[in-house]
Amino acid sequence: MILSRVLGALRRSGYGQMCDTVQIVLAEALNNVAEHAYPAVALGAVAVRVDTQAAHLRIRITDWGLPVPPATLAGCSAPDPLELAEGGYGWFLIRSLVADLAYGRQVCRNDLILRLDM
Repeated sequence: MILSRVLGALRRSGYGQMCDTVQIVLAEALNNVAEHAYPAVALGAVAVRVDTQAAHLRIRITDWGLPVPPATLAGCSAPDPLELAEGGYGWFLIRSLVADLAYGRQVCRNDLILRLDM
């Protein structure tokens, strides 16, 4: 639901050329929130804000789940495809597609800010 609303808003506001990249990045980030921020509950809150500017998009994803482990944020190389691991590609894809990424933890809140250049 969140993803389709963001993509629809981007198309209506003239940023349709960014939709494919935003779809991959946002889907991966939201999947990480669902799997890792709220692993023991069926529902968890998440907020997404997209700011459009002439040269880039800024996407802020906020959740109130578990913090991102520091090792997850410390560099990210491509997983070995020969290991056939099901996971591990999300952060690599996100980092490959965004111009900048920032993560912050405030009390019980995670904020992930992604910048995608035009």
